[in-house]
Amino acid sequence: MGLKLGTLTLALCVSGAALAADTRLVDGPVFAAQLPDANGVIEIVEPAPGRIVTGLAFSGTTDGPCRLDITHAAPATPTDTEVLRHDLCDGAETGEAKALAVSDGHVVIAVALCLDSALSQMEGLALSTLPDYCAADPDLWSERDTGQPFRLRIKTQDGFLRPPFSYARPCTSGTVQRTLSVARPGCKRWQPRSACPTHHVMTGVVLASTQTAGAGRVISGLAVRCQELETDH
Repeated sequence: MGLKLGTLTLALCVSGAALAADTRLVDGPVFAAQLPDANGVIEIVEPAPGRIVTGLAFSGTTDGPCRLDITHAAPATPTDTEVLRHDLCDGAETGEAKALAVSDGHVVIAVALCLDSALSQMEGLALSTLPDYCAADPDLWSERDTGQPFRLRIKTQDGFLRPPFSYARPCTSGTVQRTLSVARPGCKRWQPRSACPTHHVMTGVVLASTQTAGAGRVISGLAVRCQELETDH
C-alpha cells in the first residue's frame, strides 16, 4: 500500500506471522572466529549440519567449568531442540549448570565470556540475539510492539529514505538486539564478544581448554562458528 505525503510516497510492506517456517541455512562455507591469544587445546564443537544454536549452558567441578551443553535446532523448527554435550570433566560430579536459552523467533549472533581474575577460566557467559528475519535481512524493520518484520521506505525524487518512526526500529539498530547473560561468583572480567558476520547465525563454537593444577581441564575460551541464514520474505 502507499500513502501520498506531499511530494513523498510512504511505502509499507508488512509481513505476516513469524518467519521460522521459511528460514534456513545457506549451503555454503562456515565462518569460524579466532580465539585471541588462546592457549591450551582448541576444539570445534558443532551440532550436525543444518542446525543452529538456540542455547548454551556450562557447569563444572571445584577445578572450574568443564562441561558445555549446546542446545540446537533446525531453523524451520526452532522449538524442536536437542542437546550436544562437550564434557571435559572425566566423569566427575558437577555443580548446577548456568544456562541461557534464546526466545522463540530469535537466533544467536554473538557470544562473550566472563573470565576469572587470573583470566584462566570461564566464569560467565553472554549471548547476543536478533529476530531471525533481522539476521537474514538487515534491511528490514521491526515493529516496536509486536516484533513483526516489515519494510518501510519514503520515496523521494532522489531515492528512498528510511525515517526513524517511533513505532519502528531498523534491524540495524542496537535496540533490536537482545543480550542474555549468566555468571558464577568468580566472574571478574567480561571479554570482547565474538560475533557472526552480517546475514550469519551461530551454529557452533570454537572452544579452548586449559589444564588446571588439579589435573583437570577447564573451559578458557569460546568463539563463534556461523553460517549464512536466509528466508523467503
